[in-house]
Amino acid sequence: MNINRKGFIERCLAACAYVSLPSVLNDLAVLTEKDLSALILRIGNSNDDRERVKLIEEFMNADISGEEKKIAAEIMNIADRWAYGFEKYARPGTEGNESAGYLCGFLNRCSLERYILPKLSEDHRLFPLIAFYRSRMLTARLIQSGNIINVPDVRDKYLAESWRLMRIVTASFPENELAASYLGKYKPWEEIVPYEQSAPEWANYQRMVLEKLTRLVHWWVDNRQISDGQFGGGWGDDVEMWRVWIPLLFAFDDEKAVKSQEKLFNGLYRLSRMQKGYTTIMTDVEHTAEEYADPLYCMLNMQPENPVWEERALKVMDFIENLWSGVNERGQLQFKSTWFNVDGVHPDVSRACDTPYHTRLVEPLMLLWLRKGNRRVGDFVTKWLRTWVEATFTGEAGKPSGIIPAAIHWPDGKPAGVGINWWEPQNHTEPTLYYFPTQQNMMYECFLQAYHMTGDEYFLKPLRFVSEQRLQGTGDGNAGDYRTGSLEWSLSVLKSRIAPVLMKYRTITGDTSYDEIIEKDARGYERYIFDKDAERLTKEMDNQRKSLSLPAEWYTTEVRWTDRLFTSVRYLNFVLKEPLPGFNAGFLFSCLTGNVGNYQIMPVFGVKWLTESENIAILTDENSPERFAARLFHFGDTPRQMKVRFLNLRDGKYRWQITGAKRKSITIDRENREIELSIPSKELSYLIVE
Repeated sequence: MNINRKGFIERCLAACAYVSLPSVLNDLAVLTEKDLSALILRIGNSNDDRERVKLIEEFMNADISGEEKKIAAEIMNIADRWAYGFEKYARPGTEGNESAGYLCGFLNRCSLERYILPKLSEDHRLFPLIAFYRSRMLTARLIQSGNIINVPDVRDKYLAESWRLMRIVTASFPENELAASYLGKYKPWEEIVPYEQSAPEWANYQRMVLEKLTRLVHWWVDNRQISDGQFGGGWGDDVEMWRVWIPLLFAFDDEKAVKSQEKLFNGLYRLSRMQKGYTTIMTDVEHTAEEYADPLYCMLNMQPENPVWEERALKVMDFIENLWSGVNERGQLQFKSTWFNVDGVHPDVSRACDTPYHTRLVEPLMLLWLRKGNRRVGDFVTKWLRTWVEATFTGEAGKPSGIIPAAIHWPDGKPAGVGINWWEPQNHTEPTLYYFPTQQNMMYECFLQAYHMTGDEYFLKPLRFVSEQRLQGTGDGNAGDYRTGSLEWSLSVLKSRIAPVLMKYRTITGDTSYDEIIEKDARGYERYIFDKDAERLTKEMDNQRKSLSLPAEWYTTEVRWTDRLFTSVRYLNFVLKEPLPGFNAGFLFSCLTGNVGNYQIMPVFGVKWLTESENIAILTDENSPERFAARLFHFGDTPRQMKVRFLNLRDGKYRWQITGAKRKSITIDRENREIELSIPSKELSYLIVE
C-alpha cells in the first residue's frame, strides 16, 4: 500500500487525539506485504505459545483481506486455547470427561479425516501455521488413543501425516525448536541437580529422577488444577494421574501433592453422576471403575484413618451384589457384563462378559479386606475368584486348560466372549483393550490375596500351573514362534508378567520352588530383591533418568490428556534412532518402599518416609513382616532429621539402628509405628529394623 508524505502527515495528526504517534507508525508498518511476511515468520519461529498468540493477534489487526482475517481467527482460536487453557477456558463445575476438559476438549474431534482448522492450499502463506497446530493435534490424538497407537496401519498413517506437516513447519520456520523436537531434534532437559561424587551411582540417578518428578508434579498442581479440583483432561482422565505420582503420594510426605489429590477426589464426589456412589454413565468397566477405584484406592492409602473413604468404597457393594453380578447357568458367581452403571447392566449380549479388568473395580474393596478383614467383601470376592479359577482349568472354546481366560460370558459361563477366538472377547470397540493378556497379572495377584486371607491353596492353582510350565521351558520362545491361542503362545505372552507376581508369592508363602523362573524372567526391582545385583539395578535407575530427558514441555505444556503425563516418549520413539525407556513409577516406588509386584492389589510396601522427596535417595533391601532394611543417602550439607512409618512389620518388639548411631528399641503396635532418626550428610547410611 503506497502512502504519500502529505497523506501520511494528515493521518498522523488526525489520530493524535486518540493514540500516540509510535502506535500509528507501528500499525502502518505491518500493512506492507514485506512486513506481513516478516510477521508470519516471527509467528512461526516463536518458541513461546503465548507470544505466538500476541503475534497472531497483531496479524489479524493488520490490513489483510477478509478471507485471511477469518483464517487467522480460526488459527487464533486453537493457538489461544493451547496457550491459555488454564487461564481462559477452564470452567469449574463442568461434569464431562475428555470433551469437557479444557486441555483436550477443543482438539478431541481432530483426526486424519476431520479438520478443525481451515483446509488451505499448501502454497498459502498461512498453511505452515495450520500445519504446526494440526501436526501437534494429530500427535496428541495418537498418544492418547489406543485405537490409533496400537493399530499399526492407523498409527503409521497418523505418523506419516504428522511428520509431513511438521517438516513443512521446520522448512518455513527454522528457528522453531518445538517443531524440530517433534521430528526428534531437540536439546535434552538438563539435570536439575548435580552429580555427587560421594554418593553411589544408583543414588545419584534416583535423586535426579525424584527431583524432576517432584518439579513436574508441583508444576501440574500450580499450573493446571482449578478450583473444583480438575486438571484439564476431564474427570475420567484426571483421576488416573495419581498412578504416576505414587512415589510422592505414598512413599514420601509431599503435602502439595496429597492435598491436590484430596481436592480432586472430593470434587469428583460432588458431581451429580456420582451422588449414588458410582457413575450414572453407561460404559465399560475399564472406564466406569476409574472414577470409583482410582480415588478410593488412593485415598484409603493416604488417609486410612478417614472414615469417609471407607464408606464410599463399601457403598458400591450394594450395586455389585444386587445389580452387576449373579449366579450363572453353571452355578458360579460372576459379573454379568463389562458395561454397567448405577442403574444396571447393558443388555447387549456381546458385552455380557466378566473380565480380568473387573479386578480394577474391586481394588478398594480388596484393600479393605486385606487391612480390615471386611467379611462382606471377603465372602463376595472368594466366591467370584473361585469362578475364575474354575474357568482357568477348562479347555472350552479352544482355550488351553490352566490359562486364565480373557472373558467369562454371561449367563452361560463360557470362558470366552462372543468372538471366534477365546483371547479376543470382542466386548468393546477399541481393539486390544480386553484382549488377552490384559490385566492377567492383576487376577493372579487377586488369587494371591485370596490365598493369603483364607489359607486355601486352591487359589494358588493358576499361578502354580503356569510356573510349572515355565520351569519345563514351555513358552520360552517369542510369541510369534507359536500358534496364536496355544498354551505355548499364552505362556510366552505371560512370561514378563509372571515374575513380579512370583516375587510376591515367594514373599507370602516362603516357597522358593520357582526361583529359576524369577532368575530367568524377572526385571527391575523384583530382580534386584532376588539377586541383589546393584549394577543391574543402577542401569535400570539410569534408564528412569533417561526417561525424563525429553524437553520439559513434553511433560507439561504439550500434554493434552492427563492420563498420559509421561507417555509422550511413545511418540518420540517412533522418531528417535535410539529409543528412550518409558517412565516406570512402580519401579521407583518399589525401590523406595520395598513393594514387589503390583501396588494396586495386595500392596506390600513396607514404609512411608515422613520427609520431602528432595535431596535424598533410598533403596530398600529387605521388606518382610519381621525385618526391614534400607540404604539411605542424604545429599544436603547438614544432617537430616526425619521420621519413618512402618506399614508391613507385625506388631511386636524390634531393635533398630541407623549407621553411626546407637541401637534403639521400639514396640510396633496399632498406635505406634513410627521412629525418628537422623541421617548424616553425604554418607551412605543403613537402616536396619529387626
